Amino acid sequence: MFPIKHVILYKWRFREARSLSELRERLERSHFYTISPRRGMLVATSRSKPSAVIFVFTQEGDEGGELLLIQTPLGYYTLEHIRRSMRVFARIAGIDVEEQAKSSGGM
Repeated sequence: MFPIKHVILYKWRFREARSLSELRERLERSHFYTISPRRGMLVATSRSKPSAVIFVFTQEGDEGGELLLIQTPLGYYTLEHIRRSMRVFARIAGIDVEEQAKSSGGM
């Protein structure tokens, strides 16, 4: 089994959330685990078990940055389901997202 099922790269911009710390607070209120390994970076996953989708935010400037979404083999979501769900996730997080690139495991 390939250890990565899907990877999607997004550009993201602040909307209701005005800082990475506000983004983090919004996700935590919506039942996400978060960790910030360094300034300008935030990693999040849902509290559901097993953790199937991991979000890695990097801030690049005052307006936003890049978001790397990684789905592990434990995830059962199709690529299209993830794309549709990202609109809801972005609204919860208080950001806008725009897909930049994608790849599926083993390719």
